[in-house]
Amino acid sequence: MGKILLTALGGVTQNYRATNYSIEGKEYSDKKFILSALDEHYSFDKIFVLGTTSSMWDAFYEHICDVTETPSSVEDYMFINNQCSLANHETNFSDIDLTPITNIIPEKYNLKFMKFGISEFEMIENLKLLMEITENLDKEHEIYLDLTHGFRSNAFYMFMVMNYINDVKDSNDAIKGIFYGMHESKLNPTPILNLKIFSEISNLLKGVHDIKNYGNFYTITNSIEDIKIKNKLDNFSNSLNINYIGEVKNRLNELNNIIKALRETDNPLINMIVPKALNEFLDKFSNIKNNQTFLLEISKWYYEQKKYATSYLTMREAITAFFCDKYLGSSTKENIEEANSKINTLHNSYRNTSKIEKLDPSYKKMEKLLQIFRKCREIRNNIAHSGDQKLNAINDINNIPKYIDELNILFKDKDFANYLKNRLTFFND
Repeated sequence: MGKILLTALGGVTQNYRATNYSIEGKEYSDKKFILSALDEHYSFDKIFVLGTTSSMWDAFYEHICDVTETPSSVEDYMFINNQCSLANHETNFSDIDLTPITNIIPEKYNLKFMKFGISEFEMIENLKLLMEITENLDKEHEIYLDLTHGFRSNAFYMFMVMNYINDVKDSNDAIKGIFYGMHESKLNPTPILNLKIFSEISNLLKGVHDIKNYGNFYTITNSIEDIKIKNKLDNFSNSLNINYIGEVKNRLNELNNIIKALRETDNPLINMIVPKALNEFLDKFSNIKNNQTFLLEISKWYYEQKKYATSYLTMREAITAFFCDKYLGSSTKENIEEANSKINTLHNSYRNTSKIEKLDPSYKKMEKLLQIFRKCREIRNNIAHSGDQKLNAINDINNIPKYIDELNILFKDKDFANYLKNRLTFFND
């Protein structure tokens, strides 16, 4: 495991004043270059130094002379200073000769030229450079970012790097420090702040996004230290993702206790952000009294998360739960089997219904119920058996909210419930 620093240089100038810095309560005196204090404190294994053609490579030269205990040369210093002072955004990297630096620089330093970023093309080139740097880093590396110098836009580049490392490289714990030397505080010593809290906030907001859009608590649990809470949230996600609806319903009751515990945590970021996200998720399913309505709400939620197959599977279970609730009393294993048998009986018999009975409005409702049930079964069979029959995915997806609305209406229709009960009684007789 190595410590990696990415730092940017500010603009060239001839007025460098020695500054006292403080890091985590420890003072570093008479430093002309913030990198000196950072490296002395953290002992980095590799340092990427980023700068434009007009950056303060002259000051960096003096830093390298100090590091290597090489006497600095006024001629070499002015040679670099003159080049950088005359350079602008049109100056080619190859026109800047940093030989006085590269001749003495230790191996752990890696110099990289960045563009000024005054066009979209240059911004993309800068991002490409930073991505290439991070691509060559391992997950085991500890990464530190220094935002103190350089263009103000460099801070945005660094935060893009932070998000890339966290989200694309999937190295949530890799960012160990985001530094900013607060010279404008006019304090002595100048405090070097660790803004790692912004990385933590970014991870929490991503976790909230995953809860709202995918119902996954995995990302948010990376920021929670309490093992019991972490495990409960992970288990809830597991139940939801495997569609174990019984477990989901039972675990929803635990969320209220988790929300209360998170509000009492010592981490102000956690109790400010996470409970609200959990409450919003919980509100979707609170105050639902019967299984069929709960399952329809879950089916709707799966649809909103673009988990269309699971939405259909859950919709089918809602129809079964409706029969269990209205005619069998509860959703036990035996009752579920019997409910599916009754649905199949209705399906096989309704086409033979007399012409007079077909005039009954409830018959049309039963026809609609069975149509939705058949579609759910068709999709379930196609998934289970890798069917190759011609299906229209777009139509089936677009029909989900319509089917859910229609089932919600049917489940609340007392006349329809009585009609089905009479038909089922007839078949039992």
